[in-house]
Amino acid sequence: FQIWTQRQNNLVQEIFLRKHICTFEIDNEKLSFDNFNPKSITEKNLQLFHFLFSKDEIFVEQFLTDYENKMPFKIPITPMMTWENLKDALNKYEIELGSHSLSHIALSNTRDNAKLQEEISGSKILIEKHTGRKVNIFALPNGNYNDEVIEQCRHSGYKHVLTVDEKLFTKEDISEFKLPRLLIPYNNFYENLLKVENFQNVIKKIIK
Repeated sequence: FQIWTQRQNNLVQEIFLRKHICTFEIDNEKLSFDNFNPKSITEKNLQLFHFLFSKDEIFVEQFLTDYENKMPFKIPITPMMTWENLKDALNKYEIELGSHSLSHIALSNTRDNAKLQEEISGSKILIEKHTGRKVNIFALPNGNYNDEVIEQCRHSGYKHVLTVDEKLFTKEDISEFKLPRLLIPYNNFYENLLKVENFQNVIKKIIK
């Protein structure tokens, strides 16, 4: 099983590697992949992500399937951990196991309450069944949430929900249900370092 963000990356990566000129229809606009400069591809991939992130699971599934089928080449599948791989890692290392939803959709876009419950509690049940470990933490896909999502997380029995709010975790936060995290972009070491040192929030306070 490939989550939609992985499918999108695999699709765009193959387009880039093969220098395949193609156009995506996103709402009423056309997103053309005709410039294979890495920066251009990254920007367009991000634009495509923002478009799909605003849609529900059914739309995203159909959109990616349609474009995968249009390509004159096969889109590779990224190998994922098996349940046996995960259980082996849990036995060897001290790991806190959490849930991240079933399909990595934008949870606040989910209008069907049954589907929202399945994404949040269903993933918890599935992981606990296959690993025998209690799952107490839910990491919100891309940090996306609303009040309904948080309430469903409480109802599902999680002890903490991890956001990507721009705030450092402190000892005072330990009793909170929602815990902040920093989104760390992998491609800029210095930006990552400044985030960890809380530089951005210090600057925000000075500006205010």
